[in-house]
Amino acid sequence: MINRLMKINLRVRSMENATQLMTELLGGQVIFERGANTLGDYESRLFQVADVTFDVGIPANEDSDLAKTIDKLGEGIDSICFAVDDVSEVGRQLESQGVHFVYEAEYDGSRIAFTHPKDACGVKLEFMDGPTANPT
Repeated sequence: MINRLMKINLRVRSMENATQLMTELLGGQVIFERGANTLGDYESRLFQVADVTFDVGIPANEDSDLAKTIDKLGEGIDSICFAVDDVSEVGRQLESQGVHFVYEAEYDGSRIAFTHPKDACGVKLEFMDGPTANPT
């Protein structure tokens, strides 16, 4: 069902503080500057720390969904993303266990889906298939 841990998504208020944490304190490096997402409500930067990729997102404005989530839950881990062969198949397997996707979308030629944190011990899980999840 799961091929590998793809990335850990973090929500933060300050990219400057997150960059300092990831590079200076943890010894990581910036591997990709994603910029604004397709909805324009957050910006993100990818960091590599040891063998783990972190996708760090900041709200693009105070009315964005990410800003509201940070106001409600604070900064921290937003979700954990797993690369899979087939998001639909993962959805069927999870549904048979009583876990449902609360959000599904196409992204850059791949499919992504998220579970609700209530269904996964308080952690929002993301599953991704396609070329973005499995680069050649």
